[in-house]
Amino acid sequence: MKYILITLGIVIVLIVFPFYETVFGVLSILVLFGFNKFYQRRVVRDVIISRFIENNKIFNGDSTYAGVWLENKGNMPIIGFLYDYTSMELSYKQKEVFFMFLPPKSKRLFSYRVFGSKRGDHHLGPTMIEFKDIFMNTFLTKEYDTVDFITVFPMILPHNELDKSILQPYGEIKNKLPIFEDLTKIQGIREYQYGDEIRKINWKISARHNKLYVNYYTPSVSSGSIIILNLYHQDYDMRYQDFYEEFAIELSTTIIFDLYNYHQEIGLITNGEIRRKISVKGNFIVQNPVGFFEIPISSGDTHISNIFEVLARVYPQNKISLSDVIKNISSQIPWGTAVILITPKLDKEVALLLYEISSKGHEVFIYNVHPNRSIESLGSRNIKSYNVLKVESSAQVQRVV
Repeated sequence: MKYILITLGIVIVLIVFPFYETVFGVLSILVLFGFNKFYQRRVVRDVIISRFIENNKIFNGDSTYAGVWLENKGNMPIIGFLYDYTSMELSYKQKEVFFMFLPPKSKRLFSYRVFGSKRGDHHLGPTMIEFKDIFMNTFLTKEYDTVDFITVFPMILPHNELDKSILQPYGEIKNKLPIFEDLTKIQGIREYQYGDEIRKINWKISARHNKLYVNYYTPSVSSGSIIILNLYHQDYDMRYQDFYEEFAIELSTTIIFDLYNYHQEIGLITNGEIRRKISVKGNFIVQNPVGFFEIPISSGDTHISNIFEVLARVYPQNKISLSDVIKNISSQIPWGTAVILITPKLDKEVALLLYEISSKGHEVFIYNVHPNRSIESLGSRNIKSYNVLKVESSAQVQRVV
């Protein structure tokens, strides 16, 4: 209001004392300054900002694009600088800077590439805009809450060929009536034989040829595998504990990825602590306060993604030991399920529990990640042991015979 009164007063004075060129110049300056004030108020209200993430789940070592969408819903252009902040684990610069010019009624994406250099939940945002007026002076710097997270899955390690039996625990023995068949995958059609199930008869083909034909399906070599990841901190009694705890998580991810590629059903059990980050400052919530976490056996892309998310957020703890975990689950493992254990330590109590599991018909695979303490064969045909070392970002797997 005061600017209007001052402008009105100057106009009256100039009318009473007419100096036309001076009047025009002063009026132009007043109009320009008045418009600048109007511009400053309007452009801030006309900005709409939102977070952009091309893929919010990536593997360690992969990259994706991120940034912000900026929309100008007003009738005047917006000029300034945009600063988008990121976690150091996604970008070493931690701040992306853009010169911003948005024409009226326009929308623009300001994007950049981020890299997954460490597993976990890593933040993008907040975003700050430094607004410029028509004289290119900064009149306002405003922070916008655009915080979101990218989940970086653990690294998948290159490795020498895993023992094929871990991927096909029931071998490749041909059987006229396979125990497990994937009824969603028809492999072909053949003539009916005595003993074939009635439900497998293909009635359309049979009617056409006046002879009984049955569908036969792609056999499934296993009913599933359960991964047990031991992250009991006291069991990692070696130098560089953090390194080998991380290696155990990466090895679990690698084995699960291989099983997934073999179309296996997979479950995960761990005694690690699952932490989901909820703020830029690093605050998190613990999803399993009791120290035990289980994802039941299943299959599919969503299921595997959920397992990888847990492995991205899991950390060692001292609440529940490996023996307590196995005691809790030994009687609940579904028939025919292969048990795969990743651990740096195998004491007598755990060995006896694994013997008990194997005696019920389960194949048991033990992966030892301790660099200085090898495990020996447990002398059971159903229990296979391996010593694994991490060498130049790859897993070297050696079977114990």
